[in-house]
Amino acid sequence: MASQVTKKRKRRGAVAPTPYPNAPIKEAIIDIRVKLPDTTTLADLTHGLDSSFQEAYPSRSDLFLFKGHFSAGTQVAATASQTQGGYRFISKDKIHVLQWKLDGFTLSRLAPYDRWDTFQPEARRLWDLYRSTLLPTAVIRVAVRYINQINIPHSSVELKDYFRTGPEISPDLEQRVEACFMQVQIPQDDLKAKLSITQTLVPPSAPETASVLLDIDIFRTEDLPTTEEDIWSMLGKFRKRKNQAFEACITKKTRRLFY
Repeated sequence: MASQVTKKRKRRGAVAPTPYPNAPIKEAIIDIRVKLPDTTTLADLTHGLDSSFQEAYPSRSDLFLFKGHFSAGTQVAATASQTQGGYRFISKDKIHVLQWKLDGFTLSRLAPYDRWDTFQPEARRLWDLYRSTLLPTAVIRVAVRYINQINIPHSSVELKDYFRTGPEISPDLEQRVEACFMQVQIPQDDLKAKLSITQTLVPPSAPETASVLLDIDIFRTEDLPTTEEDIWSMLGKFRKRKNQAFEACITKKTRRLFY
C-alpha cells in the first residue's frame, strides 16, 4: 500500500475559477488510453481516415515508444529499443496536435487556448472516429491535463508571493534558486481519481522575467465508466476540478498577471 502523508492546514474558501483574458495555458490535453483487439496493426490505425480528416489534419509523423532495460550482476548492462506505436497529426491551423496510437488517443490544444466548449467537442468528434474505426475492447485510463506557463515580470522573485503550492527552503539556506522541480499527487476520492500537480522553473520567455510551469493532471485508472456519456461527463468534472486546483495554487498577485 502506498504511504500517505497528511498535512494539517487551515482550509480556506475556494476561489471561483475565472476566464482570464490572458490565460497562461500553454497546452490543454484530453487523453484516453485503451486496449485494442490483439490483431490491430499500424495499418488499421489509418484505415478509417478519409479525405476530410486529411484536409483538417494534413501533417503526419510517426510516433515511437521507447523502452529501456537495465541489468546488474557480474556485469552491468543497459539496452534501449524503440517501436512505432502510432502517428502524430497536426491540424491545418496548427492549434491541435492529435496522437493516434495503438494504446489510445490524445488531443492537445496549443496556445492560444480558446475554451473548453470548443476544445471538448473536437476531442469527442475525433474520439468517436477512433472508437468506431478501431473498436477498443476497454478504456483503461482517462485524463484531463493543463500545462500553464506563468511569466513573472521580474528576474528575481519570491515564489511564495505568486504560488500557494510550491517547494519550501529552510531559512538557514541560501534563498536564491536557479532550478526547482516539485510534484505532488493528491487523491480525489469523490471522483475516484488522482490529481497530480507539477511545478518547475523553465527558461524565461523574455529578459528580466521568471517563468514557472504549473502542470495540473487529473486522471482515473480504476472503476471507469462504461458508457460514452458517462466518460465525457467525467472528463467535464475533471476540467472543473482542474480549475479549482489551479486557483488553489496561485495568489492574487499571480491572477493580476492574466489581465
